Amino acid sequence: MLFLAHRMPLPEGSEESARVWHMLRHLAARHRVHLGCLYENAAEAGGTAKLGEICASVMAVRRRRPAKRAKSVAAFVQGRAMSPAACAHPRLQRWVAETMAAHQPREAFISGSGMAPYLEPYPFSRRIIDMIALGSERWRRAAETSGWPKS
Repeated sequence: MLFLAHRMPLPEGSEESARVWHMLRHLAARHRVHLGCLYENAAEAGGTAKLGEICASVMAVRRRRPAKRAKSVAAFVQGRAMSPAACAHPRLQRWVAETMAAHQPREAFISGSGMAPYLEPYPFSRRIIDMIALGSERWRRAAETSGWPKS
């Protein structure tokens, strides 16, 4: 199984991160899981060892906050979805391609809608996407309750 997460799944992380950790742990008990994820700070990087204990392979790629914002703004200006742009990373894309070629996982689990484009070129018997929190809903609420520029 290929498991992709827009944040590093750690049990002691945020509520969102812990939720993804429990899903990952559950699936890893039943499947051979190859995990690809993004992280934003050095403190999270230490979690790869724990993830390696339950996964067949782990690729954790650092996503720098300024680059994430720049990609999101560029996507917004171009009329494209911001989440996939913020999650795009060439190193993770290469790892997905290599993992698909080497292990040919039949199933995929995605945590965060921004990770879905990584799956597009590949056939899977089953794809599960946990949207976690829809960014569009957050933006809609911000538009209703905030002033410019959030609105």
